[in-house]
Amino acid sequence: MVWPDFQENSGLFRDLRQEIKSKLSLGPQSHFLIGISGGPDSMFLAYFFIWLRAREGCQLSLAHFNHQLRPEFDEEETHGLAAFARTWDLAFYTATADVRALAAQRQAGIEEAARAARHHFFQETLVRLQREAGLDSPNPFPLLALGHNQDDLVETVLINLGRGTGLDGLSSMPYYDGRILRPLLGLSSQEIRDFLRDRGLSYYLDQSNAQDLYLRNRIRQEVLPAWRAALGYDPGPQLLKHTESLRSERQALDQTAGMALAACRLPSSNQLNLKSLISWPLGLHYRILQQFFQESLQAESFTLTDQQYKQIAKTLADLPGQASFDLGQGWVFLVQGYLGQVTLVIK
Repeated sequence: MVWPDFQENSGLFRDLRQEIKSKLSLGPQSHFLIGISGGPDSMFLAYFFIWLRAREGCQLSLAHFNHQLRPEFDEEETHGLAAFARTWDLAFYTATADVRALAAQRQAGIEEAARAARHHFFQETLVRLQREAGLDSPNPFPLLALGHNQDDLVETVLINLGRGTGLDGLSSMPYYDGRILRPLLGLSSQEIRDFLRDRGLSYYLDQSNAQDLYLRNRIRQEVLPAWRAALGYDPGPQLLKHTESLRSERQALDQTAGMALAACRLPSSNQLNLKSLISWPLGLHYRILQQFFQESLQAESFTLTDQQYKQIAKTLADLPGQASFDLGQGWVFLVQGYLGQVTLVIK
């Protein structure tokens, strides 16, 4: 197969390659599942990884999720991406779901339901790829590569800030977290579109992005232009560095919370001495409890909600005392005993 000239002479691609190599090893053992929507960001990402495969020998697959939000375009888009995958000899995985129905069922926003359904499909596909490789495969678990760019990161920070999220929300969307790789966080949306336009590379346009139906669209169309105009510059690069710094602080807090948890844990693996817990700084309490619940339930995905934590925090302020907390899925936590032990009870 002949590689297009644009891939041979792009300093931008070389810079992206160098950044990835500073984070992880590349080679035939590397397998990337590229989440592809057909939009400019994910198409740029696909072209970059095709270029990378020619130099590093890594394995590539494409994953496309049809949200059924644009019936007049969705089928055409899926067929077009399948043809793209055949052209470049890429495995192509696809799935679909009625996201509007899912949102209504879960009483969630459409954007939230779409993201949940899409990532569930991505994770299922990663497991499938690992299973197809065989349990004794020397290759590591495939990585999911997503086309989030710098503008996406700025929008996410502003959305989370408006929702009152703490450090975790403000340091979200990491470049690489061991499972997901986002190579394009250092590029703006305009840089990506200019690259594709200058080389005559096509992509699909989602017309809903021009509408103000969704919060992210309103942030993109109204808030960001006004913010840039008021500042007189694009805050994206500075915000990217800021989120990286916050992520380092978050990791330090998580490590400290782990040490605190070990000091607070009672001989029974599902019990804590809450008197000991409250001797630690208040800013660690949520993280200590979050880690305790995840370990006790053996459920890494479990998240203690703000409302649940507020209820527990009130009890911590009134120790000694007794209380129970229903955390859903049949899990109940009891605060009891003179020492304020937390005991896990399975209904």
